Amino acid sequence: MNTEWPAVLLFKTAADKAKLEKKIPSAYRFRWFHAETAHIRFWDTFDRRLEKKKYTLYSSDHIFTLYHTEDSGREWGVSLKKTGDTPLLAGAFPDGNFRRELATVAGIRAVLPSPEIVKHSSAFSILNEDQKTIARASWMVLSVKEADISASAVVVQPLRGYESETEYLIRRLPPSARHQSVEGMLTSLLPAHEPYISRPRLEFDVNEGMAPALRKILIAHFKVMRQNERGLLGNWDTEFLHDFRVAGRRMRSALSLIKPILHPGAKQELVLTLKRLGRFTGPVRDLDVYLLARADFEKMIPAEMAGQGFRKFFGRLTADHRRKFLALKAFLESREYQVILNTWDGYLKSWEKHVINDPDLREMAASLLKKHFKKILKDGGRLKPSSPDEQFHDLRIEAKKLRYLLEFFSTLYPQDIIQNTVRQLKTFQDNLGAFNDYSVQIEMLRGFLQSAEKKNDQDQVKTLSALIAVSYQGKEVLKKEYHAIYKAFSGERNRLLYQQLFGGGV
Repeated sequence: MNTEWPAVLLFKTAADKAKLEKKIPSAYRFRWFHAETAHIRFWDTFDRRLEKKKYTLYSSDHIFTLYHTEDSGREWGVSLKKTGDTPLLAGAFPDGNFRRELATVAGIRAVLPSPEIVKHSSAFSILNEDQKTIARASWMVLSVKEADISASAVVVQPLRGYESETEYLIRRLPPSARHQSVEGMLTSLLPAHEPYISRPRLEFDVNEGMAPALRKILIAHFKVMRQNERGLLGNWDTEFLHDFRVAGRRMRSALSLIKPILHPGAKQELVLTLKRLGRFTGPVRDLDVYLLARADFEKMIPAEMAGQGFRKFFGRLTADHRRKFLALKAFLESREYQVILNTWDGYLKSWEKHVINDPDLREMAASLLKKHFKKILKDGGRLKPSSPDEQFHDLRIEAKKLRYLLEFFSTLYPQDIIQNTVRQLKTFQDNLGAFNDYSVQIEMLRGFLQSAEKKNDQDQVKTLSALIAVSYQGKEVLKKEYHAIYKAFSGERNRLLYQQLFGGGV
């Protein structure tokens, strides 16, 4: 016997009230009450963060409900009148527990709406032959207009002591699918969403060689780019541009690192298209990072220096971001971008015509990993606190190449070894990446400072000078920390991990 109540039943075929009542014994009858209509949407981020963390967010007209699917005590609600189907950041909701919980789960990502479900429901009671109410229930007629889906469902809650009798009646109803919750039943009506993985984990046929493997790498990341286009153009959240840009960088790295596979002319044409994309995406992404870090910037300097000058500076960043984003949007909607997409489609479909070399996959992957690991050990061992910034920058690029290679070919190796090597490399990269961020940040701030000095805007001059000084100090601290981090990365334990990947001594 069922012990989970209420019973949520979705009928496998369209049903109506008359059919429902005919299915139960004549001794029982329904007493119908009020009817109502609700418009329901479910919300989640593009990468399904809420679902992965066991949360459900839905709106019924203007009321939003967020709850943890495995903890009934964790539920929050809020009213937000202007919604429609517009993606929403956590900051769009009123300040309070709902907003804070959503921000914790979704982070900087917007929640996107599902197709709208229209629910016409009628409440009713089920009475037995003694005219006693044994259960409360709700009849639902459901439709998802965007997907041309219609269905019916019933939710039944027995009164205490009538569970067995109610279960008996439920078994007499038309064939149905039983769900654990109304929300689960409603989401089962929605079209399946396309899985999204920003960093594809690729399986290779090692007998096919490196040329098919390179094609698979490019196809997977080209797909990631295309998946992010709509959200990028809509400016729904900053991660669409980030993932779009990273996918392009990975494609460019794959072409540059895994060689010689393609005819030089084909490779050059593909690389040039990605460079062209980078000229538009790079500046917008840099400004995204600064704008997202506004609170961190403000904490970097004394309060007396974070006043009018600070607000003016971020006003300029915001205006600059708007201009550059509009330029990026225009480019992505241009004929030139469409030509780039067609170029990639054409090469990926006619791949074999452009292949000039197809070495053994395992051998080449091991050779590439060994080459770039040894180069990092060699170049990294030369760096000192007094070394020029450019040398740290070059080493960062080399570490990124190794990281891409490890991720491209991760499935060729035992996962415990790959995870350990990536973990060690990430710590090394974090130091170099933060150092580079400070270097780029200082150059950006100096450019704004020169402009402020020309305008004799002393508020901004004071703020920008303070930010430059603090950024420079942070960069120097990272330089001093580098030696210990390099020592751990180049140590015997990490060398042994790489030797297990590609064999031989390092």
